[in-house]
Amino acid sequence: GMTELKKWQWHGKNGHYVVKRLKTTVSRAKMEKLRKAAEKWFGTPYDLKFQWSDRRMYCSEYVWKLYKRVLGIELATPAEFKDFDFSKLAVRKKLKERFGTDFPANEPVVSPVQLFQSKLLKTVYVKRHL
Repeated sequence: GMTELKKWQWHGKNGHYVVKRLKTTVSRAKMEKLRKAAEKWFGTPYDLKFQWSDRRMYCSEYVWKLYKRVLGIELATPAEFKDFDFSKLAVRKKLKERFGTDFPANEPVVSPVQLFQSKLLKTVYVKRHL
């Protein structure tokens, strides 16, 4: 479902968020295609297991797939699940809860940090909580 920006911003630290967009200009027609594709996927269940299928999607996967499929742009190179840092106890506990012993080590994954650091995007707005 959709979450209002005023609620969503508090999912992060102190309501801080950053808005980014492509450095290159995209035609109105392509932006309309992107919007229509995004609307088509509204209501797709959230993927707590970070699988690379369209049946369920997590946030950064949704964005990555939209840009790749509609505009042919890879905002970041997908990593493998095993490449992420799982050293924190809370993270390992959550992984065990979700996967048990069936850890998807070779599953492609795109993280929010990868998108944030994309060299194809520029920052256009920063909201800081005072």
